[in-house]
Amino acid sequence: MNEGQKSEITRHGENLKRIFHLSGDPISISKRLRRVESEAQRYTTALANGETNDTEEVQNKKLKELLNKANKILNNTSNRIPIFINTDPRGYALKIDDGWVSQNRDKYPIQTDMGGYGIIAPEIR
Repeated sequence: MNEGQKSEITRHGENLKRIFHLSGDPISISKRLRRVESEAQRYTTALANGETNDTEEVQNKKLKELLNKANKILNNTSNRIPIFINTDPRGYALKIDDGWVSQNRDKYPIQTDMGGYGIIAPEIR
């Protein structure tokens, strides 16, 4: 990781800490969420490509488990901040609701996609 990456990851992690009222190392938080993001992206891509025989019940269970992992890292157990898994594999999977992002943009800045949804675990290169 070069200094530019480290700076961007730290900045994003600090934003997440403010949004979710977390303590701890911002790089560690970002990396843990990035692993969940990667797992969610792999699964949503497999779903979109018809590469799984999972029933709808199993799919929903797996997506809920991934969302629970992210909520645990973010200490968002009461779901006070509306996060969700985007099942469209063309974008990031872990997102914050666009309405919440729009209402809180000044107080809690975060990277967004073209739809205005907050990106929880962007790939920073």
